[in-house]
Amino acid sequence: MNKKNIRDIVILGGGTAGWLTANHIASHYKESITAGNLSVRLIDSPDIATIGVGEGTVPVIRETLKSFGISETQLLMQCDATFKQSIKFVDWTYNPSEKPNNFYHHLFEYPHLGSDSINTFWLQNKDKCPAHYASCVSIQHDICEANLAPKNIQTPEYCGIVNYAYHLDASKFTELLKENAIKNLAVKHTHAHVSNVKLSPDGYISELELLNEGVVSGDLFVDCSGFEGKLIKKTLNGSFVDKSGVLLCDTALAIQVPYEKNERTIKPYTVAHAQKAGWIWDIGLTTRRGVGLVYSSNHMNEESAYKELAKYLGKDSVDARKIPMQTGYQKEPWLKNCVSIGLSQGFVEPLEATGLLVFDMTAKMLATKLPINFNEMQNIAKDYNQQVGAIWENIIDFIKLHYCISKRDDTQFWLDNRDQANIPDGLLQKLKYWHTHIPSQFDFERTTDLFKLENYLYVMYGMDFNIDKGAIAQRYPSRSSATVHISKIQQASILAMKGLQGQRDLLIKIKQHGLGKI
Repeated sequence: MNKKNIRDIVILGGGTAGWLTANHIASHYKESITAGNLSVRLIDSPDIATIGVGEGTVPVIRETLKSFGISETQLLMQCDATFKQSIKFVDWTYNPSEKPNNFYHHLFEYPHLGSDSINTFWLQNKDKCPAHYASCVSIQHDICEANLAPKNIQTPEYCGIVNYAYHLDASKFTELLKENAIKNLAVKHTHAHVSNVKLSPDGYISELELLNEGVVSGDLFVDCSGFEGKLIKKTLNGSFVDKSGVLLCDTALAIQVPYEKNERTIKPYTVAHAQKAGWIWDIGLTTRRGVGLVYSSNHMNEESAYKELAKYLGKDSVDARKIPMQTGYQKEPWLKNCVSIGLSQGFVEPLEATGLLVFDMTAKMLATKLPINFNEMQNIAKDYNQQVGAIWENIIDFIKLHYCISKRDDTQFWLDNRDQANIPDGLLQKLKYWHTHIPSQFDFERTTDLFKLENYLYVMYGMDFNIDKGAIAQRYPSRSSATVHISKIQQASILAMKGLQGQRDLLIKIKQHGLGKI
């Protein structure tokens, strides 16, 4: 290729990934677009429906939406959104027959997780501590268990008493992003089916031929076409890194469940309820719940899966949507002049709201690294591919952690997940080290890692990770001063809860007045 400047960016796919990418690029280069030096066009097909089940987010989405110019009040009202402060993992640690409804929280608040004092005291004196590790390090555990919101009506937009994200209607969220991109960020939109992809002699994408809409040419193409991967897979034959041998779940059943008439409580966390061969997500929006079963088809047949989901919902049967899942990621998510983002780039089960998290992160990376001309594109692509590959490996290790340190042995699914042969070498090495050492920030060297020390501590100690107590006691003497810190957290928790209320009541006030207005 030559030194021709990158001027025309074409995004294929109008789902959440596509419109997130459009907003990231257009907001990052708003002045360039206004000056006519850059153009962003999104093409979506009227024939292709989006997956639309990515209803959980993580706190970084607040920074993203604020940068787009979208108000939090608008998000809450337009997307049936609610506040999410945690993921509550139920029946992941022990066999339900032995310890029914055992649970732990992976909170979004990390105030005291770096404290060796609290960690060592917790590991050696559990009988003197609150029942749950999370309640020793943050007030948020009690706030979640009391079903309270993370803020009040006076709190400014995108601020909270504790850290938080959202549950939201994925389809409505996509519409909000679309509206913002077109109206406020000058993104061009073409609603048409792509009938053919044309390549230049050197194998770069040059044009997309549209059915009844002519031809769209571009310099950089972003493939957000979902699992199909129309550009990265079908056109450029990108290589896929299969991780189905590590993460065993390969199918999901999804359903929307209306609230009962008198049901007022909206849980401020995602419930992830472990099952015989997978787990069930349960997410509360303002008007309904989003519920689904993620399972391994090698350990449970489809009929049994539908029965398990129906049983959870207290029904005889359910009419759920079946979603096959291919676990893994593109070896080169940026190939020639095509960047894959979203499901075309990769996918793992949505255990830690990984879907929107990766869409958001990689779209932001693309906007930041956008090349000026073709001459520098491949060097940037190489760096991007290395970073994105590392992101996926970090995510896969963290998801696997939830399974491989479980003490469940009641089904073959859980036994297979605990088998060391199915655990990535890097994770296995860390687990052996953490058997005799307390994890530290130096165990997570990459700045691009999405899950780091705090995330691992919540899961490991929430799941009673096996440690060598003798080695821990020798290396890390227990410090009784930790009781003072824990006591202060308990007192702060009681005080904070006095100023908070349930989600539904707060959301009604926000609808009437807006945030930070009274």
